Amino acid sequence: MQKTKLLNGKKAEGILLENGMKADADYVVCACDTDYTFHNLLPEKYMPQGLKKMYADREKYPVSSGFQIAYAVDGVFSELTGTRIFPCGEMNVGSQMVRRMSIQSYDYEPDFAPEGKMILQTNFSQTEADYKYWEQLYKDKAAYDKRKTEIAGQAMKRVVKEYPFLEGKIRVIDVWSPMTYTKYCNSYRGAYMSFVTTRQAKSITVPGVVKGIGNVLLASQWLMGPGGLPTAAAMGKFAAWRIIKG
Repeated sequence: MQKTKLLNGKKAEGILLENGMKADADYVVCACDTDYTFHNLLPEKYMPQGLKKMYADREKYPVSSGFQIAYAVDGVFSELTGTRIFPCGEMNVGSQMVRRMSIQSYDYEPDFAPEGKMILQTNFSQTEADYKYWEQLYKDKAAYDKRKTEIAGQAMKRVVKEYPFLEGKIRVIDVWSPMTYTKYCNSYRGAYMSFVTTRQAKSITVPGVVKGIGNVLLASQWLMGPGGLPTAAAMGKFAAWRIIKG
């Protein structure tokens, strides 16, 4: 994990690792969460104005996350192909009460599961208010893990109720909350996509350069909506172009 940049005037000399070792670099490309970049790797003063505006206005530029559950299914069922949404019995997920849920099948990719089996996924959309719920709960790891397990069990029961032929053929293989994205990706408020542009807001695209530091580039999904892997890949390509151009 990169801990800070080594700055010499308008140039970064490299990065300083958590173990104290220095890695020299001609260019430094920050491909991580931009909130982490400008609060841990670089001084906040270098944050582009577009990013500052979006982080400052939590109503116009909210972020979202998800409480997600992955299931392994013994068998392949055409009734489960694609994404299916159905009403379900009320259950609390994060700070909200949900009455509908979804399952998504990944059978379109044969290598995602062994032959004769399926992988399904449920995603309960989570807001910034939900993130605060999970963040608070995470302070008691045992309570946090227990709550995740409870929700996963309740959700699986509702899936079986909707699709009775899954009785005895489905099991939970993984559960993750918005806090999981923060834990493993340093993600701002657990978001796995970038800022949501509301009707009251103007869409903002952030250049992948850092003013004042000529050899530091940004290659992050947070630079352009809606974010995600395609945006991150494009920003990485742009960073490579800038390096080649010199």
